[in-house]
Amino acid sequence: MTRTDQPLQLETIMADQTSWRPRLTLAWALTLLFGLICAAIIISANFGAARPVFFALRQVPFVDKIAHFVLVGILSLLLNSALDAVTVRIGGQFILKGNLFLVVLATVEEMSNLIQPNRGFSLADLLCNYLGIFAFGWLSLWVVQKGRRRAEATLA
Repeated sequence: MTRTDQPLQLETIMADQTSWRPRLTLAWALTLLFGLICAAIIISANFGAARPVFFALRQVPFVDKIAHFVLVGILSLLLNSALDAVTVRIGGQFILKGNLFLVVLATVEEMSNLIQPNRGFSLADLLCNYLGIFAFGWLSLWVVQKGRRRAEATLA
């Protein structure tokens, strides 16, 4: 792994504790909050609680696919940023740990629609989830690397 693929070293973090900790705490707080919002959307869809809202949204072409891409993508951006874009090597490729987690979660959630009476499985929805995870995951790499460069410039 190159320097930009690794989290900041402990010495760097400790030297700049005052500015690092609030950002890390904020990143996790935003990730948790947005994750809870996504969970609330899924639960309301599973129980049919928001049926009128979802019906109205379906009147707009492709809004369901766009929502999958954007919502799961934002979750990917937040989670990978909170994890400081930590990667794991799989088959010679570096994969963001947050992306790996979200791919599994999105797959399980979409597959669970097969047994939900108010929902239906959609391969297109799953594909939009994957595209959002990887597109916004790439964006999180850029955000984290920019933050690292800024932190290193401050310490220099």
